[in-house]
Amino acid sequence: MDALIKTLSDVRWCFLLTALLVMVLSPKTGFAQGNHWPSAVVSVEYGTGAGFGQEYFPDNILGPPDSTATASAPSSSPQELLSLGTNGEIILIFEGGIVNGPGADLTVFENPFLYGDPPRSFAETGIVAVSVDGEVWYEFPWSSETFEGLAGVTPTHGASNPLDPLVSGGDSFDLADLVLEIVYQVRITDSGDSVEDSGPSFDLDAVAAIYTSEWQAVNPSEIPFTCELDANLYPNPFNSTLHMQMNFSGNPDFQISMYDLLGREILSERVNSTRWSWQAQNLVSGTYMVRIQTVNGKSLTRTVTLVK
Repeated sequence: MDALIKTLSDVRWCFLLTALLVMVLSPKTGFAQGNHWPSAVVSVEYGTGAGFGQEYFPDNILGPPDSTATASAPSSSPQELLSLGTNGEIILIFEGGIVNGPGADLTVFENPFLYGDPPRSFAETGIVAVSVDGEVWYEFPWSSETFEGLAGVTPTHGASNPLDPLVSGGDSFDLADLVLEIVYQVRITDSGDSVEDSGPSFDLDAVAAIYTSEWQAVNPSEIPFTCELDANLYPNPFNSTLHMQMNFSGNPDFQISMYDLLGREILSERVNSTRWSWQAQNLVSGTYMVRIQTVNGKSLTRTVTLVK
């Protein structure tokens, strides 16, 4: 039974990776086609201090994030942002749905920035929830102390692909954390007095659906099973040492990189073996992205969690 479960898991990962490879790129944006941006605003309730960006609403929050935003120079244009005000709330609908894929499934972009030494985030936080029908809502778990699970914490890397959480910035969320396979609505609520953050109001830039129903609808029977690269990272979560077992049919020559959720590179190492181990040492607890790439360009990404 254990062998069967592992085989099914391997097949699922190979299918997901192959499906990503066959997605067609849009000539206009360079991003994979599909309804990756909200179709419309279902409702908005402004709180105290709202007003910024309302003259451009809703166009300023229905597309990609500000392409000029960086960690040191965040978006500041009313054509790109909408201030919800204290305790304000907005609900967006994705007609194509957001589906549960490998890793993060949606990313919320605000306009936080980094300051100080060591750098810390000027965060104006929001609480994120999702729904299938707009009636029953599922809120992502969050911490008022660490800000984990909140939006408005991670700066936007506007020059990067907003559909790649490894480089996009913003705060990403995984439907698997809520045991959901598909949702159609996203609700963002300014955290108000629930969180002692840096500012008075959540300023929404964009919400991206990383995996859509168009992606999910690919027929597995039409995709050849030719996956050549797979990896098992364990234990996950880990508290000191992370191990990797590679499954690869070619020459074992890999580049392994690790990034935090701000897109900062933590590790870059060349490995000439199908087995690899790494000591976390001074790394703080949190979620990290591990990218494995072969010399001929094949790559995959895994999410790991460090708990100390």
